[in-house]
Formats: sequence, C-alpha cells, structure tokens
Amino acid sequence: MSACAGRSGVGLPGIQCDIDLVELKYKIRLGYKKFGFSINTGYLWVMADRPTSPTASDPASGPEAPTTRRERRRTEVRDRILDAARVLFDERGYDDTKVSDICDRADLAYGTFFNHFGEKRELLRSMAEEAVRKVRDDLEALAKQPGSIEDHLVSLFEGGADEFETEGGRKRELLGKIHAIAYTEAPEQNDRLFHAAFEAFISELVSRGQVRSDVPVETLAEVVSSTFSSLALSWVHFDDYPVRERASAAARFLAGALKPLE
Repeated sequence: MSACAGRSGVGLPGIQCDIDLVELKYKIRLGYKKFGFSINTGYLWVMADRPTSPTASDPASGPEAPTTRRERRRTEVRDRILDAARVLFDERGYDDTKVSDICDRADLAYGTFFNHFGEKRELLRSMAEEAVRKVRDDLEALAKQPGSIEDHLVSLFEGGADEFETEGGRKRELLGKIHAIAYTEAPEQNDRLFHAAFEAFISELVSRGQVRSDVPVETLAEVVSSTFSSLALSWVHFDDYPVRERASAAARFLAGALKPLE
C-alpha cells in the first residue's frame, strides 16, 4: 500500500498526501468543490471555491465581542483550538501537526474544528491577525507612556527582540510559516492595520513635539515599521542573527533620525 492509499485511498505509489478521508469529507460538507493533485510536490490539495471561514473577522477591528451565550461558546471553542495549535506547533512544528492532533489536544470532536476553520492553514492566518493586533495594542500603550522617542523605540524594538530570544527553533519556524503563508495570502488587510498602527504612534509623538514634523508621518511610519519587520524576518532566516544587538542599534539610530530639528 502506498503512503497515500492509507489516507486518501488514491493508492499512487510513493505519493504523500496532506489530507485524509475524514478531513476531505468535512471539506466537501463545508462546500469545497475543487480538488487537484500536484505532480511537483506530490500532494493532494484543495484549492479555491471554498466558503469563507465562519469566524473570519476584520483584523483591523479584531474579533467582535460575543454578546450571546452561543457566541461566547463559539469564541471559547475557537480559542481552545488556537491554544492547542500553538502548543502543538511549538512541540512538533506546523508540518508535523495534524488537525486530529489539535482536536485531541483541545478535547474536541474532529468535525468541530471545521465549524471554526476551513483548514489548518487558516490557523496561521488567525495567528497573523492576532500578531498584528498585538503590535497595534503595544504601540497604543507605548504612546501613552512618558519618555522620549528613543525611550519608546528602544522599548518597542528590544522588547520584540527579547521575545524572539526566549523562544526556540519552533517559534522561528512558526513565524516563518506565518509570514510565508498568512501574510502573502491576505497582505492588504494585515498591512493596512500594521502600517496604520505605526502611523498613529508616530502622529501622537509628532503632536507632542517629540518627533520631527518636516517629514510626512506616513514616511516616518514606513521607515520605522519596515525596520521593525526586517528585524523579525532576519531572525527567522538566520539562526545566528544577533537580534537584540541589531534591534537596540536600529532603535537608537531611528530615534536620532526622527528627533525634531534644532
């Protein structure tokens, strides 16, 4: 029996499939219509013409607060799935974690997963949206704190670097997956929120006279946000990248460039 036959029943020798019969059944029930097979990758895949995730939300506003008991229950279950996925992705890696593993960890029936997420990749999209909202919330909180532009940027950049350094290789792998899959599949809405958060942050500091006003806020925000993103990507791609050292140096350089002209 081939590796594929045990899961999808296709029975092609030497073929690995990334979807099993049970998952395929639920995808059909959810409205997935197009299926295909990639000769290059050897994977059975499910492509577009699928329904929108029942819990898809606008990342700019975040998930709406549940108002009814049923909505609260849905939110609780969705959070359990995400929490279980994070633990397993950290322990085993994204590729080696199956939907059934996540359901077992969350103590949920297999079909419950597909009431909240159309496929495993949608977990990455949700995690990407959460990460962007966290940056927004951090920037909003930071803008309310006393201190100079250097204090704020050092806190932001070094804080992010410290989070990276406390995580292991699995975190690096997961962040890489989020950038490679989630952001490339829904770039506009995430990018809009990400850049809007930095623009609001810079705009607040300009209004206080802590940041130069002779350059458009949009330009300054672009420079700061791009540097912040570049540090994260460099940490993902290079195992020996001195992320805290580079983050500290970048923050201080940017603070000097953003200070009001005397």
